[in-house]
Amino acid sequence: MPQKSVYAQSLNAALIFTTIHAQDFRDISGDEAIGRKTFPVLWPWASRLSMALFLPAWSVFLSLCWETHIALVLPFAVLGTYVGLEFFLNKTDEVSRHKRAYKHYNVGRHPHRLPRRDPTYTF
Repeated sequence: MPQKSVYAQSLNAALIFTTIHAQDFRDISGDEAIGRKTFPVLWPWASRLSMALFLPAWSVFLSLCWETHIALVLPFAVLGTYVGLEFFLNKTDEVSRHKRAYKHYNVGRHPHRLPRRDPTYTF
């Protein structure tokens, strides 16, 4: 397997591993009701904090890593920060707010699909 492919798959695994619990916020009460042990149920503060820290960090790191045009790095950093704060500050059980944050989370995971600084770069 080419080195770039291994690198890309490793980054993808790390991104998923550090933010997969984003999907669990939208049904905390249901998870608690059936005894499901998710990260947001077991460690609510830590899971929210991790989203607030990892999303901006991943947004900037992946934008730079995949050589996204510099004009797009700032918007992704802002989006990652906004979404991370959506998860962190929403301490209620309001499902619609969690669903909205999760939709925003999915938008911000794909900076590698945007124009690159170097048009001759191929993945």
